[in-house]
Amino acid sequence: MFTVVPELSVESISTLDTACKAVRIWRDRPNVVNRRLCGSSDIWTQNKINSDCCLIDTLFQKLVEAYPNFCLEEINHFKTIFEVIAGENDTSLCKYRKVSTFSSGDNECSLQNARLADQRSNCLQEVVMRKLLPRSLVKFKTTLEVVATMKDHDSETTWFIPICTVDGGQSASTPLVKFSYGIRYTQFSDKIGRIELLVTDSFHSGELLSGTLCANLEWLKETLVPKLKAWAEKFKVEDVNLSQEKSHSLALVDIEEYTKIYNEMKLKYAESLIKSWEENTDPQKFVFEDIAIASYLMVLWEQENRDENCKKKQNFVDLGCGNGLLVYLLTSEGYQGQGIDIRKRKIWDLYGENIHLEERPLHPNSCKFDNIDWIIGNHSDELTPWIPVIAARSSYHTKYFLLPCCFHDFTGKFTKNCHDSSQYHTYLDYVIQIGEECGFIVEKDIQRIPSTKRICHIARKRRYSESDQGLIDEKIQWFLGSKNCHLTLDDRDMRSQSQYSGSAIDVSSNSTGNQFHPREAKEKVRNCTRIDKDVRNSIVVKIFDKLLASENVVGGEEGAVTSKGYPVASWNAGGRLPIEDAICLIEKEQLSQLKSQCGGLQTLLRNHGHIFEVMRGEVFLRNYRTKQERRGKKKKQCLQAERGSNFKTKLCWYHLNHPQGCILLDRYCQFAHSEAELRYPKDKSI
Repeated sequence: MFTVVPELSVESISTLDTACKAVRIWRDRPNVVNRRLCGSSDIWTQNKINSDCCLIDTLFQKLVEAYPNFCLEEINHFKTIFEVIAGENDTSLCKYRKVSTFSSGDNECSLQNARLADQRSNCLQEVVMRKLLPRSLVKFKTTLEVVATMKDHDSETTWFIPICTVDGGQSASTPLVKFSYGIRYTQFSDKIGRIELLVTDSFHSGELLSGTLCANLEWLKETLVPKLKAWAEKFKVEDVNLSQEKSHSLALVDIEEYTKIYNEMKLKYAESLIKSWEENTDPQKFVFEDIAIASYLMVLWEQENRDENCKKKQNFVDLGCGNGLLVYLLTSEGYQGQGIDIRKRKIWDLYGENIHLEERPLHPNSCKFDNIDWIIGNHSDELTPWIPVIAARSSYHTKYFLLPCCFHDFTGKFTKNCHDSSQYHTYLDYVIQIGEECGFIVEKDIQRIPSTKRICHIARKRRYSESDQGLIDEKIQWFLGSKNCHLTLDDRDMRSQSQYSGSAIDVSSNSTGNQFHPREAKEKVRNCTRIDKDVRNSIVVKIFDKLLASENVVGGEEGAVTSKGYPVASWNAGGRLPIEDAICLIEKEQLSQLKSQCGGLQTLLRNHGHIFEVMRGEVFLRNYRTKQERRGKKKKQCLQAERGSNFKTKLCWYHLNHPQGCILLDRYCQFAHSEAELRYPKDKSI
């Protein structure tokens, strides 16, 4: 039934142990390779398998238990594969003989040894029935799969056998057994082994069914096998244990439940939020990031309610809530809470009166929330180290969720003292230490968000009994002093000082040490974002004309024309200009205006990235055609830009100002080449 695809056999500088670890990653965390997946969920596992084990009956029983409406008429599609796993017929995996030959890296493995190795019977070690969970429930269906692992002293084979797709209910359909494949590793010597991809005979001609999560032959060949080889060799070089390898993301929540809620939230809120976004930040990043965090918290809280047999939804407060989007999402889903930030955002007015957002400063040494279940710190900047302190002092039952980002200590910027790890991980350890000193058992998890800072801290339990809650202030006060923060913990209500504009606060009359410095209530103008429009345009035109004065024809395919009808082959891309020479073109008064907004000419040029590129101290015109060729973009990929919220919302600068027009055709350029192409924002109500 199974044959080896010879061209997919690759030698690897690895051992059986490291290769097994690599396959185990693919077995446990398929989403790290297959981006269509959110993860997998095991339904049933059998570890100890003997000759008396009725594996087929057990598998089928578990399948029917999970899906009562399973179509029994399709039993023949699965009977063969069950027999293969159990080793009960002539085509069994246990009697499998490899078709293609193999060779060792050091040529010490003789053909006779190869044949002997070929005849060995593998021992069935583990069988797992699991669900492959799609990242998008709109595009793909959950797939039921059986994973069987067999091992002898010098080889291991793992079979991945998709059975069928399943819908959101309890019904199964679309048999997929013909897309089964196996990964076999054979050890030749201490240094060399071979990774082989085994596929069914029907796999070659079978077309991938729409909406399924099965892997096609091209993907297995070009993505999975090279990745497994790289992992196996990495383990060999670094001697890394699988238990020490990178932690799972979403480890503290049910991955299937998270996937369901995330997809529902995305369909419910994403489009309207992106269209109505009024901040100067990227809506795609912030909307999907906060939807993911909200989904995570909702699953976490539902699990908490089930564990405590409680039906009441949690309440919360988001400290340093920023744009307030997380508060909006959680409140819209029925969780009572509020957000507090020192500065109001424009988008707050769009959320409606039911969303409680408060503009006021927080004084962490006097801040307590007695009746709050959860305190949230989502990129809370200078409040980050104070979140555990505030939660610990609020009540014994108050918990916290913290997503650290910028590096802040109690009184200023965090300084790294450890040289063995990155500043980010050193800071994470420091924030965990704060939580533990405040009496919490701190758990770590990894969010799936479009951010480089994805590790979150969750504190749900205390390290001390409720009777000791009255002593926590004394312990925290001592810990603050040990960190050179001498602010005295205070229970007084500080709301009367809400006119505070950003100077240092010291509410303690006997404070002699460092003080807490919140951010300024009024945001500073940075990076030349509010330079007078006429001044900005004047500088841009001067640099553009200077670059265009140096003729530089980039060439192009014959017959292609620009937006103004000129041949692309003769389009002038302009020359290069050192930043120092560009500065000489600008008036001193204009340079002073740039510096007054925490920037310079280079900052202004980078702000106009749709016109210029700045690299290695030089500025030159952006050539979109060269950029596309360098990245190897296909036409279909170029057209995907149309999905962005900013597509065709502004006129093309090159079309208006370059003598030969824009080098891109109308349908490929993200900017409009005429007024008729412009797309204007629609209704901004959420």
